[in-house]
Amino acid sequence: QFNNRDGDSVGNHLDLPIRSDCDDMGLLVHALLHPEEGDDDNGNDTNDASSTARTPYTFYARVQRSDGNEDEIEVTTTLADLITSQQISTEDVLELTYHRTILLPCTESVP
Repeated sequence: QFNNRDGDSVGNHLDLPIRSDCDDMGLLVHALLHPEEGDDDNGNDTNDASSTARTPYTFYARVQRSDGNEDEIEVTTTLADLITSQQISTEDVLELTYHRTILLPCTESVP
């Protein structure tokens, strides 16, 4: 389940491949947030790299600890790595919060 920072759900519960990484999930969130960009009027796919600038996202998983506390763990590689490292059940719904990543231009000057 994808949620924004305010906890609002985006789309329905989805079954994602365990090998999904942040790029894959970013494409999916972008498609859920901007469905009008997916097809042209003739039903042709317009989601190629040259057609649309994608917003980069970071993802955090809400993880229930054995002591009852919840943590938000950043997803840095694949869902498989997250599930293994955090001992998350694949039978439970994993809540993923997405955050827009703001890319700032490099302004460092060289002396």
